[in-house]
Amino acid sequence: VRSLASDEKKERSVERGVVVSHVEAFGEAYERGIREGDVILEADKKAIRSPKDLRDLLEKYKQGDAVLLRVKNSRGQLAFVAVQLGG
Repeated sequence: VRSLASDEKKERSVERGVVVSHVEAFGEAYERGIREGDVILEADKKAIRSPKDLRDLLEKYKQGDAVLLRVKNSRGQLAFVAVQLGG
């Protein structure tokens, strides 16, 4: 993931979040519908403002745990997506 630039925030109509910069083909995130360019707004119902926010939150989980993400896709649709870590 990477930080959202100011112009991207305007373009995507979001105030916070991180951009998905890579998705492993046929990995857990891919299978759940997450694609490159999607914006992760929340993880475990906590606002994500930077890549560090997401990393810090995910460090509290272990492999196999599921994390609920709130994602805005490139078409502007919001969705909650449960992703199993290490899956």
